[in-house]
Amino acid sequence: MANVVVGLNGFQVWGFVVENDGDGVQVRLALDDWIRMDFGVGQRIPVRLPDRDEVLLFVTHVTESPPIVWITLAQQVPVVAVRAERRTCDQAQPESAVAYRPA
Repeated sequence: MANVVVGLNGFQVWGFVVENDGDGVQVRLALDDWIRMDFGVGQRIPVRLPDRDEVLLFVTHVTESPPIVWITLAQQVPVVAVRAERRTCDQAQPESAVAYRPA
């Protein structure tokens, strides 16, 4: 495909769309649009491409490379991707685990 208006979770944004092997797409967006949408890996969102019906796809991977971001969307999400994303979030805030001490 090319640069088209894409509907992602109710937002209409310009993006460069690359179709994967029938089960999903990759979308390149402006980083500002990505931050404004505020969703992440593992979430299932409605996606509307030009001349297509709206489908629910999972966000399986995000690569931020300012000023753009690549989002991979697929019909099924690999469990490993969700666990890795949660692990990264947990490691980013280790003080929360240390602060909790059962009485």
